[in-house]
Amino acid sequence: MGRAELARRLAGLKLEFEAPAWSAAEWAAHLAEELPTGLELDAPIEGVLALAPHESELALAPLARALAHLERGERVLLVVPESLPVLGEIWAAALEGVGGWSRLQDDGFGILRALVAEPRIGALEASGPPARVVELAALGAQRVRTLRNTSLVVRAADDPQQAARRAAQLAFGRVGALSGQRAGALGRVVCHECVFSRFQAALLAILEQPGDFARPVPLFERATREHLDAARTLGLDEGATLVLQRRSDGACVFTNVDERLRLATLARCAGLLTLVRATSDEQADEFARRLDTDEHAEDLA
Repeated sequence: MGRAELARRLAGLKLEFEAPAWSAAEWAAHLAEELPTGLELDAPIEGVLALAPHESELALAPLARALAHLERGERVLLVVPESLPVLGEIWAAALEGVGGWSRLQDDGFGILRALVAEPRIGALEASGPPARVVELAALGAQRVRTLRNTSLVVRAADDPQQAARRAAQLAFGRVGALSGQRAGALGRVVCHECVFSRFQAALLAILEQPGDFARPVPLFERATREHLDAARTLGLDEGATLVLQRRSDGACVFTNVDERLRLATLARCAGLLTLVRATSDEQADEFARRLDTDEHAEDLA
């Protein structure tokens, strides 16, 4: 089955469930997104490839990876995240009639530990935030992918209002960012100093309205709240300014964040947005590139 057929199936999928606190319309909006492309795959293996994606990847990214492996003749076992079993139903509907794959409901590290020891499993490929990746590696997963947040650069010539609307959706949108928990959600904005104040004012005005920021998707993991609590304390201790905080789960926005602070390097997708000032567009690009690829990026969970 090709990508076009898969996209057609997803678009026509009739949803009768609401999870994770999403309406059917919000699920449909997610499933209508384009499938990820340009995936980096490891060499083919003998045996079954067990794919254990983190729930923050939602439905499409794991589906695209599974399809890519199936297209080159590999057998795939999709492990459905413990906290989001509905993904198994979506994958089953999307891949109906496709051979070479099966699914298994995760129950935590017990299932993953058993898969590592199972002779017919050629490799376990798993993903997660930095703290989970450490646990997965210790468990014996042969292939691990670190899921981390990203940066947005706002340049001198950019429209601050438009940039603020984009940042709000990328950092806290219910569908696009899973209220900050989705893999690749926005974690920091590196903004040219000449538009910094206008951008910050526009962003706070948007987030203080009764929109997505005020109606967050519930947290998938207790670790995310732990990370947010620790990050808030860290930011205040480092002298950053807390300008907005969501009471329900601790999601927050910090400004006056120096790019050298630990706060700026936090990588977990968790509803934490830091605003970093740059003196030039070139410096903003350099800060964003370095922070997005920092090998020592932290996860405080």
